[in-house]
Amino acid sequence: MELLTSQLEIVLKTLETMIQSKPDIAQIDLSQTRQVLRRLDDCLKPRVAPERNQVPHAKLNPATLDDCLKPRVAPERNQVPHAKLNPATSTKSYAEATAPTTKGSKPQQRPTPQKTNTDKQIPHGRGNFSRLIVDFGEGEVKRRLPSSIRNRLNALKAPYSDSLRFQFSGAEFSRHGKLILTVTPPSAVASVLREHQSSIISCLRNALEIPDDNPILMYPDRPWHRVVIHKIPLNPKGRKDGGYAGNGWDDYLETIHREWTEYNPVAKFVPTFARERLLVPKSAPIEVLKARESISLCVAFEDVKHARRLIQEGAFFLGTHCRASPYRPRAPRPRD
Repeated sequence: MELLTSQLEIVLKTLETMIQSKPDIAQIDLSQTRQVLRRLDDCLKPRVAPERNQVPHAKLNPATLDDCLKPRVAPERNQVPHAKLNPATSTKSYAEATAPTTKGSKPQQRPTPQKTNTDKQIPHGRGNFSRLIVDFGEGEVKRRLPSSIRNRLNALKAPYSDSLRFQFSGAEFSRHGKLILTVTPPSAVASVLREHQSSIISCLRNALEIPDDNPILMYPDRPWHRVVIHKIPLNPKGRKDGGYAGNGWDDYLETIHREWTEYNPVAKFVPTFARERLLVPKSAPIEVLKARESISLCVAFEDVKHARRLIQEGAFFLGTHCRASPYRPRAPRPRD
């Protein structure tokens, strides 16, 4: 390329000399020859290669120069960018805010929260202690001082086996009349219920002066899921013969227990120590209860799925379908 350029320059100079010396050949046009030489000269000039990924500089607006110079903070992980809210539309509901604005656009979705260690189930207990619940049913209980009950129970350690080392740390009555016994260590609760339940109940009968015909239930303190079964037939349409309780109140209670266990498969998931109980006023006379057309029953499950099944399907008593709902305890009345 350089050789061709040098030869063209020699030809151009020769022609220019001949034109000057011989005016009769001045009509020869040399502009195209000069144009070819300029292009060849441009091709021979060394070109500087641009830097890799170099972006041509754009003119900055002075108004946005400060924003460009501000340091940028990297967003946190799983952080959703904040959108600017219009004061006129900042009170929109979630359904309105996520509704599609254009055809074919998908609604926004909330980010899925990450599970942490706090999502794991925490075992029911108090570390070094565990609790037992003593239920006296509808019977009247003569309350004693917590220290007196605790000392009586700990005095029964003599007949206890030497391999089982435990003691009662507390004995308090709840606002619903149940006795809460605190045992340490927690691992001894199952053995206490299995081996020494009858001895503890006998001790409590003597200490609290409870009649022998009043049943006492004792069970560990766990989260229970209670369900109420409504409108169990008692005396339909106010019959004069007393309806289903005409043969006696005790016979009616046994009939209800038999109906519950025989005709409702979900009853087998109720622990034996958590027997069903009627929701009736403690002070209501038997004759007043017999005059009612129906009555409600409360049952407790340890597993929530059985409670949900009963609420969904209901129960059958005396050939009648009865609906069920979650148990909601009433707030105690303030004492005068």
